[in-house]
Amino acid sequence: MSKPYHMTTKDILKRDPPSWMAYLRLNPGGSLQVIDTDVSTVPAETDQVYRVVGRRAHLIHIEMQSHRDSRLARRLWRYNALLDLKYDLRVRSVAILLRPEADSRKLTGVLDLRLPDNDKVVTFYYRVIRACEQPLEPLLAGPLATLPMATLANVSVQDVPRILEQIDSRLAAEAPSADAATMMASTLTLAGLRLDPDIIGTLGRRLRTMNILKDSSFYQVILKEGREEGRKEGMETGERKGEIKGARRLLIHLGRARLGRLPKATRAAIEAIDDLERLERLSERLLTASSWSDLLSEPN
Repeated sequence: MSKPYHMTTKDILKRDPPSWMAYLRLNPGGSLQVIDTDVSTVPAETDQVYRVVGRRAHLIHIEMQSHRDSRLARRLWRYNALLDLKYDLRVRSVAILLRPEADSRKLTGVLDLRLPDNDKVVTFYYRVIRACEQPLEPLLAGPLATLPMATLANVSVQDVPRILEQIDSRLAAEAPSADAATMMASTLTLAGLRLDPDIIGTLGRRLRTMNILKDSSFYQVILKEGREEGRKEGMETGERKGEIKGARRLLIHLGRARLGRLPKATRAAIEAIDDLERLERLSERLLTASSWSDLLSEPN
């Protein structure tokens, strides 16, 4: 999975674990904890792992896949074994296929590995959830945490813009503005698996949840701080400084959720931008940028 989708799926899977159990049609039999997904010992990182607490203690590992990978079942087996060894708990492995292009006839839910003489090595069982087969209405009416998956549900691509507008309305009404903007950015990232970048960019500019620079309470706090800092230089200058400072901080905040770790050099480059209009354009480009360097490659 390319990095933007990887960071997006990791972010949404951390939100409201019980809602994800409902999406996966799993009854874990206990409360859930989000745990460290670094399986160390090997250069691999899983998408999300939950610990089920209680008498039926076990782990649930979710791996989201956007492209076809002939080794997916074996990767699930490897993660399963490494997590089992690390936590001394049995692991239920689930693959969520984000689009039909990720599917394969080999993804049957059973990995049967044998030697050349047909002796068995291992039989490994896993679950496969195909996002494109999930019904739309339960997702649109369900928990906010799984709303982004509605864009990948069993609907035509022509319906996706309408679905995005419905998601936008729910997030604007039910989520804090900063969270709504982050979740909408994740939703648009997943929708980008079905829609062209130009369409995503056009849609993003008219969605209420993406108009965050002047609507979010987080921004208003930063704006107030900027006004106070600039009061000695005059109210107009102070307000402008507040807007620029708020735009920088929101760009960094949402960029981390969208693109992952922020390199020191990139942070310094963002902190050096004092053009409010450019900062706002960069926030819009977060919808389609594939990396921090791609984001900042926009002409000044």
